[in-house]
Amino acid sequence: MELRKLLASILLFLLIAPGIFAQSSKTYTITGSVIAETGEPLPGANINIINTVLGTSTNADGEFEFSATLRPDEYRFRVTFIGYSPTLVTATLGDDPNVDLGSIELQPDIIGSEEIVVTGTTGAVSKQQLGNSISSVNVDAIQSSGASQIDQAISGKVAGALVQQNSGDPAGGISIRLRGPSSLLGSADPLYIVDGVIVNN
Repeated sequence: MELRKLLASILLFLLIAPGIFAQSSKTYTITGSVIAETGEPLPGANINIINTVLGTSTNADGEFEFSATLRPDEYRFRVTFIGYSPTLVTATLGDDPNVDLGSIELQPDIIGSEEIVVTGTTGAVSKQQLGNSISSVNVDAIQSSGASQIDQAISGKVAGALVQQNSGDPAGGISIRLRGPSSLLGSADPLYIVDGVIVNN
């Protein structure tokens, strides 16, 4: 008899528990906008709730809106955009189903650690997760250099790259060596890839 009562109590709890947990969660409508330091909207910025799969992206006007079913609590939102440092926003979800995060301003990523690098082996990764050193030269710096060849134009503009002319002839060849750990089997010559095709040095 006691066993029947125990089983009946467990069954009753299993039937009631989902309703209790369902009542503890609420559906919130989360809105806001993402702008640059200049005040311009940032379309395509990503907003997600940390430790969840919930989030969205901003529209053409830099605004976002999405629904999330969560328990009332304090949550952190991560806002990211290529070329800008990620920003964390904390908001408390309570009785009000409408949550406005306001206007979120992102600051430029000066060192470029959040830039996306497309590699031939691992796909797209951010710079800070990449084990290799990546450098880029602005096109304005190349145009104003007055050099007639691209290898001459990047001389002194890429950290860790030694660019030197092989002879005093203006039309002579240019050699590029990458500074770093040497290898008995490797080479200090850079690997050139143009439009995804490896160019033989």
